[in-house]
Amino acid sequence: MVSKDDCLWGDEFFSTYMSHARDMSYNNDPLHISGALSLVGQALRDVYLRIDKQPIGCRVHPFIIQSSGTGKGSVFSMIEKVAREADIPFEQEGTASTAGIMGTVRQNGEQREGELSGSGFMGWTEAQTLLKSAEQTHSSDILEVLNMAMDPSGRVAKTLSGGKLEYESNTSIFCTTYDPEPSGQLELIRQGFLPRTLFFYRVMSEDFYDEINRMRDNEIPRSPNSHERVSKQLDKDIQKLANTLKYIEGSVWEHGKQYRMGQSSYAAAKNHLEYFYLEEGVSLNPSPKMNKILDGYTIDVRRKARPFKTRMMNKVYRLAACFAAVSYDDKHDVYVSRRITQEHVDKAMSMCMKSFKHTLKFIEDYSTTNADNDLREIERVVSQIADNNGGYAELQELMVETYKSKKELKQALAILSEMEKIESESTPVQAMNGEGRVRPT
Repeated sequence: MVSKDDCLWGDEFFSTYMSHARDMSYNNDPLHISGALSLVGQALRDVYLRIDKQPIGCRVHPFIIQSSGTGKGSVFSMIEKVAREADIPFEQEGTASTAGIMGTVRQNGEQREGELSGSGFMGWTEAQTLLKSAEQTHSSDILEVLNMAMDPSGRVAKTLSGGKLEYESNTSIFCTTYDPEPSGQLELIRQGFLPRTLFFYRVMSEDFYDEINRMRDNEIPRSPNSHERVSKQLDKDIQKLANTLKYIEGSVWEHGKQYRMGQSSYAAAKNHLEYFYLEEGVSLNPSPKMNKILDGYTIDVRRKARPFKTRMMNKVYRLAACFAAVSYDDKHDVYVSRRITQEHVDKAMSMCMKSFKHTLKFIEDYSTTNADNDLREIERVVSQIADNNGGYAELQELMVETYKSKKELKQALAILSEMEKIESESTPVQAMNGEGRVRPT
């Protein structure tokens, strides 16, 4: 096991990582800090966190949508250097098929586990290939497989034509992609994929590109030995960052030898360990801050953001554990602090609220004007029918007038009801049959 003196602790871990990462990819701090936290989370891959008897894993899975030509791919350079030095397997470009990432079972029963098996990093610098594969018949379940791998247990299980394939994934997933086409992107929320990730959405202005060129010009070597000096310092710091990850992993396993939780009902998998605890009086609840942010958004955006609410608390807990892991606990004189403090939670909460703001911006941008127009049109038709029909509009008549299916219409009416634009006669909108009636408020 490496010595604690050969590691970097506290803010020095992140500042050192960021100083070098910023030289590889400019003005991309959200991506860099996500990479650093993901590395720490991978070192904690066998640790679980406890909430109401539900295990929460420590692996961090960033997903970043960002304009093309802004250095997304270069972010992987720093992650790869530290990961490989820390003996963490790293694959920058995963395949984009279910068979590739999950594995296959041949007709003779022979199993071939996919890229998600084992422990390490699986990256996609252009994750649109994943999303497009999900639209194809041969890989329509690719997001379902990724969801299984990102869950705390990491249990990937699927019955295939040759038999059942099952294993535990301890892989961290890191995806970047350009801003995609509008259609179908919000399905990533409904299917549970984006809520499992640490999500950022950045659309860059023209000024961003000009600033990048200016910064790149300043970094061009202008003396014979300047690059050599920088390279030597980078190598030293990479080693210390990697040592820290090794020390963290070794510390939790030494702890686990005495306090193995593999037989506990809390354990997500046979190797999962209990390590961290939350300091008395510290709250992980993100709802007050999230609700304050949500106040400025429409009811439709708020509704689509709901899947992030409970999972956001898990993310706060997970990131707080990562911040604690690189900390020295002076109260108990121990490195890899088991105690998650208010300071750790504050840092995690700040990161998660930035992610949530980006999420809402993404939902707002990809909730097309056509959807808004549909709601306004349905509201108009309800009023028109109600004016000529004793104040009420029947569901069946609305279907005829709007050319909507019963399911589509009831979903739209439910939104209008939440917006207090309409109200149902007696039965809740989602439970109405063809004779159910609504009226304008």
